[in-house]
Amino acid sequence: MDRQERLRRRLEGEREALVAEVEQSVGSRFDGDQASVDSNIEIGDRAVSLHGHDVDLDVLERRRARLAAVERALERLHRGTYGDCGECGEPIGEERLAILPFALLCIECQRRAEVEARPLAESGSGFRSGFEDLRPSSEEDDEER
Repeated sequence: MDRQERLRRRLEGEREALVAEVEQSVGSRFDGDQASVDSNIEIGDRAVSLHGHDVDLDVLERRRARLAAVERALERLHRGTYGDCGECGEPIGEERLAILPFALLCIECQRRAEVEARPLAESGSGFRSGFEDLRPSSEEDDEER
């Protein structure tokens, strides 16, 4: 079996699992008569129940977002661009795609993007505290142009 076929199967398996999880979560929210249950509990218990619903909805939203990312990855697979780094164009390692099947960047480009996105600490006691941010500031960028 070639690489593209393995990746396609992995993505489709991920999609099927996520769809099943979402369907189960949505189905369990509507099992039973929630109105009659809510009317029989005290105000403190109702607050806990509502918090539980919020947590359920948060989990459901994360699953929905992951499912959307898998769908976009399947579209890239169909176009022939899945599994290639969006930055350097090199193939993304299969180990990375096994863990994060909708990854857009290879490990090196992802690390670089994360480092560039993180501001260096100006003070403090962490590892970064003793280092100066050598990236050009917006003023230096303006002067270079």
